[in-house]
Amino acid sequence: MNKTKLWQLVSVSLRYASPQMTDKARKKGYSQKKMNRYLIGQFLLVAVLFLVLYGGMMATVNFSKMPGFFTMYLGLFAILAIARGFR
Repeated sequence: MNKTKLWQLVSVSLRYASPQMTDKARKKGYSQKKMNRYLIGQFLLVAVLFLVLYGGMMATVNFSKMPGFFTMYLGLFAILAIARGFR
């Protein structure tokens, strides 16, 4: 597949993944390139935030002695990820 076609597909997918953020970027007057950077930045920010929060919480627990905590953290992460997907 051509690189430009692939990038266009990714660009459209980014816009449809979060319509609220896309509308917010359009109201700010962002062009297509700026909007793509804005959306990618938002997704990366959320990914880093999740990594830091869950990494910090999970690093403090010894899961070999308390296996129930792993299940709890995994369930909490799944619920938050699903809720983020519906937003």
